[in-house]
Parts: sequence; structure tokens; C-alpha cells
Amino acid sequence: MKLSMYNDKKMFIIVDFNATKRNSHHWTYIEAYKNILCENNFDYEIWVPINIDPEIINTLGSEVRPILKSIDHGFQRSQSILAWFIDKTFTLLISRLNNFFNDQLMEIIKSSIFNLYSSTPLDEIKKHVQSNTEINIVLTTADSSALRFVERCLHKGLRIRSISIRSIGVSFKDPFKIYSAENFYNQLIAKYPKCDIKIGYETEPYKNVLLEKGIPSKHVFWTPVPARKKVRVSTDRLELSLSFLGTARPNKGFDDIPILIEALINENLNFIAKVQKAEYPWPKYLNSLNKLYRYEDCVEILPENISQKTLEYMIATTDILVLPYNPNDYVVAGSGLLFMAADFNVPILAKAGVAFEWDIKSYVLGNTYNTLNDFIEQIRVISNSKINFGFEKYNSERIQATNKFLNIGIN
Repeated sequence: MKLSMYNDKKMFIIVDFNATKRNSHHWTYIEAYKNILCENNFDYEIWVPINIDPEIINTLGSEVRPILKSIDHGFQRSQSILAWFIDKTFTLLISRLNNFFNDQLMEIIKSSIFNLYSSTPLDEIKKHVQSNTEINIVLTTADSSALRFVERCLHKGLRIRSISIRSIGVSFKDPFKIYSAENFYNQLIAKYPKCDIKIGYETEPYKNVLLEKGIPSKHVFWTPVPARKKVRVSTDRLELSLSFLGTARPNKGFDDIPILIEALINENLNFIAKVQKAEYPWPKYLNSLNKLYRYEDCVEILPENISQKTLEYMIATTDILVLPYNPNDYVVAGSGLLFMAADFNVPILAKAGVAFEWDIKSYVLGNTYNTLNDFIEQIRVISNSKINFGFEKYNSERIQATNKFLNIGIN
């Protein structure tokens, strides 16, 4: 019989260097994973940045430990001028040195600076290992800091039983950026075979990227955000309720929204559309926003920064969530709003060609459109309940996929 190097205590540590703001998706992913662990009676801790919004700590509960430092999601100047100054200084230093040193030297510099940012969580991992606890790290958002952190733990020889990485499939832009996450995963798997390293993907196109980059299929797992049981809210409105939610960005198709709204008006459809503003405007933004203000009878403009509670209420009272995302920008990236809509059994209408089209069509969560006429037709089809939606199956399989990813609840 093979003896285990651990005792009976099994600990999951959810790590996220991004979860600072209450209006971001990051902490909701943490909550979803926390719920899975609680339902299976596992011990867990949640490690988040020291500058996390207190409201998030209250929501996530007593196992939250704000011990991380993020150079990219650190303190604002108004919160701590010293911490802000340190982050900006290191960011500027890395940027300037990039002009003089090659990638190999820059990697040494970035690793050395990152070690300063990760000393506290590394010490905490050491304490857990010394107590002979089985450590399982879960990265709900795999950014550069998270990946560098787990690599540092393994490099130090710390006994980590498993590392579950939800890969986001985008190019990193932060100061500690890793130029190829896929190459990093391959090296991590090859160098540390005793650790069970699992790479998660949200979309089928990104799964194909991982496999094409040579990552063994046994290390690749589907990782949609775990489903949460939510209930739609009935309203007294007679109009069809459409939502264009999420902080507005050009790659999310905000500039297309006035065109879509005008087309629906010309079709004499009775609807109200909820549209969220932008936190960071771009050249065409004000022109598009002003067009929307002209349709005040059928468009409700929402602030750019709304709470998670408000966002969920908006989705709960929506008939159709519209995601007019640019397919060229969403070749492999998923959508957190898609998972949230599925939680509430809210149909989704997205532009054809986005990476998460597979979810929508495979599980019948709504539909996609190509042209303006197609958009209008799909609005009619979905609103007239002509589709037998598959939310129950999708949400059930999201839970099963998470259990498999974490290797829990499996007989």
C-alpha cells in the first residue's frame, strides 16, 4: 500500500490577485468556488489583495485573508499614497528597463521584484506545509502574479498536492507579464510532475489552443464558472426587457448598441433596454452615448460602477441578455455575464463567432446573430418562447465540471 505524505487534513486555498473591486467578476468567481467547497465540507481559505473592498470581505465570509499584494490592482492614490507610489515606481522601472535589456534579463528583474510582493503568502504556504496539511491551490483567475506565485511555491520545494488554474486565455499586459501562458503551463507540468497541475478553459477555442501548444489532454479541463441557484424576478412591465450589461468597452460592441436599438424601434417593438456606461471612454464613446440618450423612452442608462447586487437584479429582471461583443476580440475569451445569465435562466443573444458561441448553441442558452435583420428575427424568436432552453442541463454540468477540476465529489 502506498503511504500518503499528508495526514487527513485537506485544505483548499483560493488565490486571486485581481479581486479588489466590488463591481468586478473576480470575487463572484471566488464565491462560486467557495460554495462548491462548502457543499462538500472541505476546509478552505480565500486569499485576496490587502486593498480589497470591505464589502467583498463581508460577503465572502470569515475565511477571507487579505494578504496578497498586486502591482496591477493595488491601492489607489487616495487610499495609500505610499503603496501607490511603490507600485508606480516598480511599474515605471520595469517599463524603462525593457528598453535596454533582453527578455532573459528582464525575466530575472521581474522575478526579483515579484518576490517582494509575494513574500507574505509564500510564508503562509510554508506554515501550512509544515503542519503536514495537504495543500490544494485554486487560481480562479490566472493572471501573471498568480502564475508566478505557484511557480515560486514549487520552485521552493513546497509540497503542493494540486494546483487548479482557470486560464483566462488572453495576453497579459501587467508589469509582471508572462509572454506565453501556454508555454508556462507546459514547463510547469514538465518540471513538477509530483504536483497535480490542471489547466482550465472556459471556451472550446481556447481548449484547442491549449492542446495545439502541446499541453497533455489529461491536464486540460473545462472550467465554466460554477452555477449558483438564482431566481428570476417578475415585474409589472409589459415591455420586453433587454439588457446590454457590463461596463461599456469598444470590444464589447457598445458602438453597435444605438444601431441595434434604432432597428428595434423601426420594427415597432415594445421594449426597454438597460445599457451600462463606460468607466474609461474612447473616441467614439460620447457619440454613441448621446445617440442612446435620444432614445430615452426605451433606453435606461446605468452607471458604469454598479454593485454586484444591482447587476444581479438587472439580470434577474431581464428577458434577454444581449452580448454584441466583437468576435475578433473574443476569439478565445469567455463572458462572465453568460454564466450569470445562465444562473437566472435568462436567454442570451450574442454576435455570431464569439468564443462562447459553443456554450450558447450546444446547450441552447439562446442564439447568435450575424446581420441586423438576423438580430431582429432572433429577438422575436426568443421573446416568443419558441426555444426549448437547456439551462438546467448546462448549470448541472457546470457543477460537475468544477467537481472534476477540483477532484472532489467524484466516486
